[in-house]
Order: sequence, then structure tokens, then C-alpha cells
Amino acid sequence: MLVDSREENLDVLMSYTPLGRVGEPDEMGGVVAFLCSDDASYITGEVIVAAGGMQSRI
Repeated sequence: MLVDSREENLDVLMSYTPLGRVGEPDEMGGVVAFLCSDDASYITGEVIVAAGGMQSRI
């Protein structure tokens, strides 16, 4: 029963995400790698959202 509940929760989460899936660890790692790189040297005090567009749907 607990497994069914988790699968249902995941289905609901994915229905709110325009990409229709959850993010992969390497996708989140890419964001972190960018923020740690010299390319992000001018970024300060920002909120970086890697949510597959989910916030735009809520």
C-alpha cells in the first residue's frame, strides 16, 4: 500500500511539471557545477530554480 501511495504522489508531481518527469541527479549537478564555475562569477544573491517549469504551473 505504501508503494502505491508513493507512485500516486509521483504521478501527481509529474502532472504539475511541464516536462512531465522529475529531474535527474546529473541535471541538478549541472546547475551546481555552473554556479561553482567562473562563468557564474557575476551571479550573487539569486535563487536558481531547476524545477522543470513546475513553478510556472502552480
